[in-house]
Amino acid sequence: MTLKVFAFGFLFNKGAYLRDLWNIMDFVIVVTSLLPLIINFGFSVSALRAVRVLRPLRTITKIRALKMIIRTLFNSFSLVIDSVYILAFIMFVFSIAGMQLFGGKLKFRCMNSIDGFITPIFCGTTADCSVGQLCVKTLSNPNFSIINFDTLLWSFLSVFQIITMEGWSQIMEYIQLTSGAAYGIYAVFIILIC
Repeated sequence: MTLKVFAFGFLFNKGAYLRDLWNIMDFVIVVTSLLPLIINFGFSVSALRAVRVLRPLRTITKIRALKMIIRTLFNSFSLVIDSVYILAFIMFVFSIAGMQLFGGKLKFRCMNSIDGFITPIFCGTTADCSVGQLCVKTLSNPNFSIINFDTLLWSFLSVFQIITMEGWSQIMEYIQLTSGAAYGIYAVFIILIC
């Protein structure tokens, strides 16, 4: 690095060292590595050493095929952003539909009519509960109130969880237990479309 600074100049020459982005990255890596030796921060600066992981990225400039792949990836970002816009719009539509269809319904649980004990069994009507139980609305939604369709943001989060297929079957089961078996198709549509 020092030889390059002496050969090309530091900043103000036409082909100066800091006029190349890769050299800036090298400069930042070296400075963050040497900074703890010069200044005592009073706390651990081992996180600054993690910047050294970026150094192998410099090989991208040396290998022509790798450089072409990276350039193609950067050129495709605009198309990926368009896809993200479409996906966000579809998720927004499904979130509004979920809010209209299931808003507040995931709070319904079976309750013993004798002692008032609320069971963890979800219900849509009293007919879904056992004998001697009533279907009542509780204060909380499933999974510490994370899974719900009560507001647009929570509905959007639930739709996102269905799209990622992380626990989607559990959400579909809650929807089927509280709204009816036919409404399970909602989650399947989200997965198929998104």
